[in-house]
Amino acid sequence: MYPDWVEKIQNGKESEIETAINSSKVSELELPEKLWNVIRASGPWFNNEE
Repeated sequence: MYPDWVEKIQNGKESEIETAINSSKVSELELPEKLWNVIRASGPWFNNEE
């Protein structure tokens, strides 16, 4: 989701990095439905917010 995450950390902008996927942002992130279903079913591997 953040290809420039290393730069954000180096610049002290860790707070700008989202560490969970909010279900309301799935379309904004352009996640394919099948991938979203796998992420939701993955258990603790991903942080999902409903």
